[in-house]
Amino acid sequence: MSGMKTKAETLLWLKEQGFPVPDMHMFSVEEWLLRSQAIVEHISGRFPDCLLAVRSSSRGEDGSVSSGAGAFTSVLNVPSSNASAMRRAIENVRISLRDGRDQIFVQPMISDVIMSGVVMTRHLDDGSPY
Repeated sequence: MSGMKTKAETLLWLKEQGFPVPDMHMFSVEEWLLRSQAIVEHISGRFPDCLLAVRSSSRGEDGSVSSGAGAFTSVLNVPSSNASAMRRAIENVRISLRDGRDQIFVQPMISDVIMSGVVMTRHLDDGSPY
């Protein structure tokens, strides 16, 4: 993996490497503004009858010199069968982002979690790359 990626791009890369990352659908703010109805329909079809997490994936969220973790909105427990709730959740995440190239990604909520983790790209003590 070369260069800094967004949170969604990093999670997709980890999934491709075989890590147990939940399925996702990601799209840019620009795409949302152009095709919101098609995006809502796609997500409803891809993740039928479940609760969703609508998450931010800003290009400025995690960088080589700073972290913006927690600075952007995520909306949890959004019913995939409720198009208006999904649209509101995506809009709430969108307005927290700053750039049209920033991304929003949607994943099913997971339950019965036994273990979870945080992916770090830098060592906490000295900032060296992993």
